Amino acid sequence: MIEKVVLDVSNKLGRTASVDVSNELRCTSSTDFDGFVGIEAHLANMNSLLCLESEEVKMVGIWGPSGIGKTTIARFLFSEISSEFQQTAFVELASFRCNRPLDEYGAKVYLQQLVLSEIFNQTDKKINHLGAMQERLKDQKVLIILDGVDDLEQLETVAEDNSWFGSGSRIIVIINDSHLLKAHEIFDIYKVGLPSKKQALRMFCQYAFGQKSPPAGFMELATEVAESAGNLPLGLKVFGSYLRGMHKEEWLKALPRLRESLDGQIESILRFGYDGLFEKDKALFLYISCLFNHATVEDLTRLLTSCFLDVKIGLKRLAEKCIIDISEHGNITMHHLQQRLGREIVRRECIHEPGKRRFLVDCVDICNVLAENTGTRRVLGISLDMSETKELLISERGFNEMYNLQFLKFYTKLGDNEVKVLLPHGLDFLSHNLRLLHWERFPLRCMPSNFIPKYLVELTMIASKLEELWSGIQPLECLKCVNLRSSLDLREMPDLTYATNLETLDLGGCSSLMKLPSSIGHLHKLKDLDMERCISLEVLPTGINLESLDYLNLNGCSRLTSFPEISRSISDLYLDGTAIEEVPWWIENISGLSYLSMNGCNKLRKISPNISKLKHLVEVDFSECKALTEDSWQNYHGEISTSLMKVNLSGNSFERLPDTWTSIQPKDLDLGNCINIVSLPELPASLSILTANYCESLESLHGSFHHRHMALQFINCFKLNHEAREFILHSDCAYAILPGGELPAYFTHRADGNFLTFTLPRISLSRKILTFKACMVVESRVSWFDFGVVSLFRGRDDNKYFSCSRNIYSKRNHLIIFNFELSSDGVNYPPAELNHSDVQFEFFCLDHTKEIREIKECGVQLLEVSPSLG
Repeated sequence: MIEKVVLDVSNKLGRTASVDVSNELRCTSSTDFDGFVGIEAHLANMNSLLCLESEEVKMVGIWGPSGIGKTTIARFLFSEISSEFQQTAFVELASFRCNRPLDEYGAKVYLQQLVLSEIFNQTDKKINHLGAMQERLKDQKVLIILDGVDDLEQLETVAEDNSWFGSGSRIIVIINDSHLLKAHEIFDIYKVGLPSKKQALRMFCQYAFGQKSPPAGFMELATEVAESAGNLPLGLKVFGSYLRGMHKEEWLKALPRLRESLDGQIESILRFGYDGLFEKDKALFLYISCLFNHATVEDLTRLLTSCFLDVKIGLKRLAEKCIIDISEHGNITMHHLQQRLGREIVRRECIHEPGKRRFLVDCVDICNVLAENTGTRRVLGISLDMSETKELLISERGFNEMYNLQFLKFYTKLGDNEVKVLLPHGLDFLSHNLRLLHWERFPLRCMPSNFIPKYLVELTMIASKLEELWSGIQPLECLKCVNLRSSLDLREMPDLTYATNLETLDLGGCSSLMKLPSSIGHLHKLKDLDMERCISLEVLPTGINLESLDYLNLNGCSRLTSFPEISRSISDLYLDGTAIEEVPWWIENISGLSYLSMNGCNKLRKISPNISKLKHLVEVDFSECKALTEDSWQNYHGEISTSLMKVNLSGNSFERLPDTWTSIQPKDLDLGNCINIVSLPELPASLSILTANYCESLESLHGSFHHRHMALQFINCFKLNHEAREFILHSDCAYAILPGGELPAYFTHRADGNFLTFTLPRISLSRKILTFKACMVVESRVSWFDFGVVSLFRGRDDNKYFSCSRNIYSKRNHLIIFNFELSSDGVNYPPAELNHSDVQFEFFCLDHTKEIREIKECGVQLLEVSPSLG
């Protein structure tokens, strides 16, 4: 009983002190946090997680990388909501780490003592057992913010269970490692993201100029510095404070230092996160910062498997600690200040002898090492952006001592900017341990004769001078990706017998390549084969089945005459511009084919009816195939495939459609620019989009267009006869476009321009839906366009919107006809007032630049009144 009285008195004393502290914080908050841009949004997000109106005990995490402003947000939040609680404490665990006792039990007691001292504002408060927190706080509504938690044991010591605290209590944990939160079953987590560029500039200006925007003449410089800080609030503060009061000339002198070096304060904060990593994770951090920032999880898994037992687990740990970010598509991004830290750590391994570092990333260092042959066995990776130098001189023995080199990247960010690479005496040696060889514009005709790619995983030599890679059969079991795109002199590929794990082969633009080796038949894991614009390629190997091949691109292989028969597993097949003459009967064997493109195949004369047997075929493109005739695509009388979505026959010369319409049921049919077609037959009931633009000879139509969602395009079809025009104008479809300069006569409600007021008939509009047909005359214009109408009825507006996504030049004015609905549901007027009213219609037509196209005339027709769907 006495203990309870003592505890109550103690709590009351602590409550008074706590309230005083909270009041003091609230009094100073307006000045302390005025400069923190975006704080309102952060507080709103936190309040939605905290649910202060709830009486349950909640634990919430604030998670994000070092320097992003987590503590600042928490302090502001603390000052805003402290008055809602009986007891409050903001505990910085840095002091605990500095003063913690050596023994485990003593450390836990000390941590609880630290928290209770903050809560009750008693610096000399002592406790002697671990039940003290639960005893003293179980009946108290408390707010505790723990800043800098880096160990699960700390959470368990201070807040093991919700039952330790009174109803309505909130425990907020500021942390860099989301794994610790989840391990403690804290799932309400606010991830603090980087500010936008606009917000970052405002933050920087607050520190640099004491105002929200830069003064005259400083906008460009301020923007550049903010970008150099990577929009990280800590970097913005440090850079802004450093530059404050300097003249413009001093800014210009300071910029190179800010771009290239790491400020001591920033480094110490970022280094704290690095030092807390396991050794394997530290190594992975350095690989990413020096070689693989902006790579993908798949890339790193493929390349680093030999270096780490489980790359994905390591990446997950770095992401949980906010050292890297992994997008939903698996793209890895490390903030460039973190990247700079990693590179600085490596640089300090051997400041004056770069050839003794693990990784070489500085342009000057790399040029010196390769020219002077000072590399050593310690070098594991080299990454050089060749656009940073005008000339790269490499000694013939430049790589001789780097026999542990595993990753070599010579690339350029400036596309076509050619860097002069000098190898006056050739190249003696490349490491046999290479896993990545990425050398754009490789200047030699062949690899070094003693090169053994036994461990090579990825070979990328875009736009190289190679004529051949190597001679004979090489051990290529590790090879998964080869990219020799635009190597114009490459005449032959080596024997690939042992490249049994190869997944991607890109030979696009290798214009001298005449054939593939027969050993390609061994590539049973090959998924993607790209040989577009291999203009010397005449034949492909036959009698093979690459069972994993999903994507095959032979676009522009203008000498290829035979349909490729190298796999039955292809899904996407591109054969544009080839000399293929026939789609053969055995196409049915490519059972998984979903996309077939043969645009511009001017020798194509026959399409087997067996194409209709393909159950997964979604889209075919036989446009601009000048040799196709009405009888080229033969009819199929078996079971009809219903998967086909789009057929493109545009730009062909036949006078009528092929007789295959009974065996295919496309939803989208493109006959654009078929200038010889005179008449269209009954079309499939499945059709929802018919494009017949530029069918200059088209006169008549047969069948019906009563699909309510069908789109009809007859742009520049000037020979349509009266029956065809009436047929289109009266069709019950979503929209139709055809030549015309005047509204049809049955549009009795009409007006010049794009505004029209329509008086509704005397019928009850309560709970009704009205269906209208609209028409407008649009001026001629080049471009694709969007069109529709905005309806204004009794103070409420609604709109109907369509998009014509083909780039069309309309030679004369055209009519656009479409249906739309108008509902009176939800209009805030008594039903009695809805019996007789006006509706205002504003029609619009915009081209792809959102420029308004002139509407000459518009009109509407009321079709029906339907019961409300509600």
